[in-house]
Amino acid sequence: MDTRQLRTFVAIAEHGTFARAALIVNLTPSAVSQQVHSLEQELDIKLFNRDSRPPSLNLQGLKMLETAKQVLALVDETRGVLSGKQMTGTLNIGSVRTSTIGLLPRAIVTLRQEFPELNVNLRGHVFDVDQ
Repeated sequence: MDTRQLRTFVAIAEHGTFARAALIVNLTPSAVSQQVHSLEQELDIKLFNRDSRPPSLNLQGLKMLETAKQVLALVDETRGVLSGKQMTGTLNIGSVRTSTIGLLPRAIVTLRQEFPELNVNLRGHVFDVDQ
């Protein structure tokens, strides 16, 4: 089992068809089918009801979906931590109005978008940065 198989499985579950999932994960529909088949063989279970169009998750597939999302979230978090792209904690910024009125609000909005786990505290002047 690898992350590509899990991402493919989640894409099918969230987007409803193998063809739509193929666009999301940048594979052909045939490759998506092969990914799922390989995952099902490794787990020795079926994940989809294939008699319905579009295929739907069966009970095992529903259980697997939650687990796959948790695993992928941990993988993504680990990559973020190891690459230095994830910041957590608190950033305290001190400023005076005249030198930062045009720059600081946009910078704080960008920080919040890029690093949602980072708390940003501004001291000295209050700006409206919630947009």
